Amino acid sequence: DSHCHLDFIYRRLRGVGDCSVQSLQDCLELDGEELGSSFGGCVANFCNPSDWAQGRSGRLVSSVIKDSVKDRRVFMTIGCHPHYADRMLGVRMDQLAMLVSGRSKYLEAKVVALGECGLDYSKKNTVDKVTQKQVFTEQLKIALEYNLPLVLHIRDAEADGYAVLQSAGVPPDWPIHRHCFTGDWVTASAWLEQYPGSKIGVTGLVTYQEAGRVREMVRNIPLDRLLLETDAPYFLPARTDKTRYPWNSALPGHVLHVAAQVAAIKGVELRVVLEQNLRNVNEIYRVGSDCGGGKESSEKIEIIRAKLN
Repeated sequence: DSHCHLDFIYRRLRGVGDCSVQSLQDCLELDGEELGSSFGGCVANFCNPSDWAQGRSGRLVSSVIKDSVKDRRVFMTIGCHPHYADRMLGVRMDQLAMLVSGRSKYLEAKVVALGECGLDYSKKNTVDKVTQKQVFTEQLKIALEYNLPLVLHIRDAEADGYAVLQSAGVPPDWPIHRHCFTGDWVTASAWLEQYPGSKIGVTGLVTYQEAGRVREMVRNIPLDRLLLETDAPYFLPARTDKTRYPWNSALPGHVLHVAAQVAAIKGVELRVVLEQNLRNVNEIYRVGSDCGGGKESSEKIEIIRAKLN
């Protein structure tokens, strides 16, 4: 799963029924998919400054973050989502730089990218545009300084997104994950041409019948420019088995349903989609380079396909 929010998952499921979810392993045991060792890992985004800039000094990191990244399958990104841009006060930008550079004594785990960050001009975001652009720009400069890939959230702000990236000096070949893309193929192809080092993320939204634009984009985009993500706890895939998993919260293992829908749309084998996703994640984040192969891998894919049918 190239993009999820473990902290948001834990909070959403806290106190729901008999759920007790406090780790990636808990998620995998709960999700009803029984992936076991077939699940390679997840890129977990921690994008609320309240989680990574705590205490009087603003230098402390939440136990949720520190505990989550003890699992070797969890690869961490840190940034500020545009919904929280007005919280980047005081030392928080300096704290972000310290965390992603690996200089913080309060966080030993390596940060694999900066984000998610960006612009969100939708009605869901109450932060003014000037503040969003300022905070986005500063984060881009930090990523460039420390040679980190970017995880971008750009919603209803295409023109300003391009403008801020260009003014900050982000090169076209910079490794970028354009996360949770919901636009059409025309918009996607323009982005891919402008930023050839980037890849576009597709979520469980692609499993919804009403998501025609996203499905059109998936049909047209080359597989080597696509990343599979859940954006969990959001976008629970449409075909999850409610008898095995009755909760309204996506989990990292549900990325399998995203892969299956992509395979169906493009008319290719599930194995092809899964293996290409591993390569794509490695190209952007420099993690998880094993693309499988051999009899054992083939048997696992057949088992997964059988469960989805």
